[in-house]
Amino acid sequence: VDALCANLKKVPMKIWQEGNLRLERLNGAEAKAHHELFARLRMETFRAYPYFYEGSMEYEDAYLEAYYACENFRALVLFDGERACGISTLIPLRDAFKDSGLLNNLPAAEDSLYWGEVILGKAYRGKNLLSLFVNAAADIARELGLRKIVYLSIAASPDDDARPADYRDSNAILARFGFSKVENAGTVFEYRSCLTNRTEPHKMEFYEADVSKLILK
Repeated sequence: VDALCANLKKVPMKIWQEGNLRLERLNGAEAKAHHELFARLRMETFRAYPYFYEGSMEYEDAYLEAYYACENFRALVLFDGERACGISTLIPLRDAFKDSGLLNNLPAAEDSLYWGEVILGKAYRGKNLLSLFVNAAADIARELGLRKIVYLSIAASPDDDARPADYRDSNAILARFGFSKVENAGTVFEYRSCLTNRTEPHKMEFYEADVSKLILK
């Protein structure tokens, strides 16, 4: 992740800065200019525990192109000087999963912002930088008139033998900001596992937070 992030060029719309660190926002056209980097960051990050996703540029091309084409898509990029050290994507949930039955179990599906991922370089984790992304996501949701932020996470057991000793559970971390699991609203994604090299079903769970009740830091 760190080596790939270093290749991202400067983008507009600075929304926060402290010292050499700054957070900037991109629209779809701006993000598309850096498509290969976004795709490779996603593949590298989700190849690790607990996803073990064996990604492909073909899939990432189609997945991200749909996002870039959405008028209300936003990407966040964290910089250290001229070096990118984190990215995130956000899009209205109805646009992320349009024509998908999985939204039927989410009461606020039409009123939610989908938080695709937050990817931080290892050297920048555990430094409370996640709060920048939460605050920015809340601002974007308010601008779009959406009252909830939701994300999908793989269902992983704390007793999993494959769980690394230094693994930090992102769901537990985000719970501190007010996110909680949406009961009876899970789904199953099929993708190729880098462990078995087979396409297999993976249980996913929705987490959500009301923008007005977020614990912003």
